[in-house]
Amino acid sequence: MAKSRQWWDEGGKPAGIRTVSFCSALGTQTADGYIFETENHDDIRKMLDYWPQVDFDVPPAFDMAARFVQQGMKVS
Repeated sequence: MAKSRQWWDEGGKPAGIRTVSFCSALGTQTADGYIFETENHDDIRKMLDYWPQVDFDVPPAFDMAARFVQQGMKVS
């Protein structure tokens, strides 16, 4: 709890990381999803170093909805 408080409430999280979403699938064994956005790979490294006990899988990602909108689809 203290480590989480330091990260989220007391400025431990790098300023360049924006928390986009936390996702979880109820009633399954599916891993939780934490979605962050940053322009700086160093911020991701700082996050991984701060939380060594968490097994992060850090794939690159893109906003599929934005791509669909660019193609003229009505995504809301």
